Amino acid sequence: MATVPTTNISMTNLNTVFAKGFSLSLYYGTTFSSGSAPSSGPISYSMFSGKSAAPSLVITASVSPTIASGRTFYTFTTNGTFTIAGGTKSVEIMAIGGGGGGGVISGGGGGAGNMIVATGTLTAATYSIVVGTGGAGGNADLSTAGQPGGSSTFGSILGAYGGGGGATYAGYGAGNGGCGGGGSTDDGGGYYNGGGAGVTGTVSSPLTAISNLATNGGSGYSGDSGVSGGAGGGGTSGVGSNSTNSTTAGANGGPGTLYYGSYYGGGGGGSAYDDQYSSDFIGGSGGVGGGGTGSGYTTTLIRGTAGAPNTGGGGGGASTFDYTDITGLPGGTGIVIVSYAN
Repeated sequence: MATVPTTNISMTNLNTVFAKGFSLSLYYGTTFSSGSAPSSGPISYSMFSGKSAAPSLVITASVSPTIASGRTFYTFTTNGTFTIAGGTKSVEIMAIGGGGGGGVISGGGGGAGNMIVATGTLTAATYSIVVGTGGAGGNADLSTAGQPGGSSTFGSILGAYGGGGGATYAGYGAGNGGCGGGGSTDDGGGYYNGGGAGVTGTVSSPLTAISNLATNGGSGYSGDSGVSGGAGGGGTSGVGSNSTNSTTAGANGGPGTLYYGSYYGGGGGGSAYDDQYSSDFIGGSGGVGGGGTGSGYTTTLIRGTAGAPNTGGGGGGASTFDYTDITGLPGGTGIVIVSYAN
C-alpha cells in the first residue's frame, strides 16, 4: 500500500502518488457550495458544480435605445427589427401611420395617420417593423386628389393605417384612412366636398390596444362652385375643421395627440382659393403634431407645408395661385416606438 504523503495532493498528481490506482471516498453529510451531500448512495460531480444557469434575457434592435422617464425606448423612424431572445418581455408599442397628402385647387388637408398605443408580453422572436410613408399631394394637371399614407406595422400583430388624402376640386373626393382627408369646395354637383372617414387599425394577441385613434376629415363648403377654401384633415385627437361659407379661407387640420412629451398626428390644413371675396387668402393651419399648413396668398404666394417627418401629420392643401402651387403637400412619415419599464 502506498504511503499517503503529508503534503497537499492535486487531482493531477493522484496517479503518480498512487501508482497502483486509487479510490476517492467522501464523507456523507458534508456541506458543499451547491448544497449538502446525500446521506447514502453515490455522489455525482454535479453536486459540486451546481446546476446550469438559465439563459439570460437579451433584447436587441436595429436602433439604439434611449432611457427616459424610467423607461427604455427604441424609436424607429425607418424600417427595422426588434429581437427578444432567452425569455419574454412586457412592452408598450406606439405606432402611427404616414400622413395623407393634401389636395389641390381649394385642396383639402391630408388626414393624419391612425395612432395606436398597445401593451402586451412578447415571446422570444425577431419582429419586423415597417414605418409608413407619407402620401403624395394631389396634382392639378392630372386632377388627382391627395394620396393615402402608408401603414406602420409591428410584426403581424399591430397595424396603424396611413391617413386619407385631401380632396381636389373637380377631381376626386377626400380619402378614407387612419384619419380622413379634408374635403374640397363643391363642384356644383356635391361630389367632392365631403370629408374622408377615419379608420381604426388592427391589434391582435398578445397585444391589447390602450388607444386606437382615428377621426374624420372636415367637409368643404357646398354652396358655390370652386371659390371657397378647402377643409382640414382629421387629426388623432379631433376632426378636421369644415369650410363654412364662401368667404372662408382654408380650414384648420385636427389636433394631434401627446405621447411622452411629443405630439403626433396633426391633420393638414386646407388651402385658400384666389377668388374675389378678400384681398388676403389665408391657408388653414396644420394641427399640432406635425400637420402641414395649407397654401395661401397675400401679395405673393405663401406655399403650404408638408406634414412633419415621423409624426404621421397630414400634408397641407394647395391652391393653384400660380404654377408653383399646382401640387398638394405630402404627408409626414410615421413612427414606431417600443418601450418597457426599467
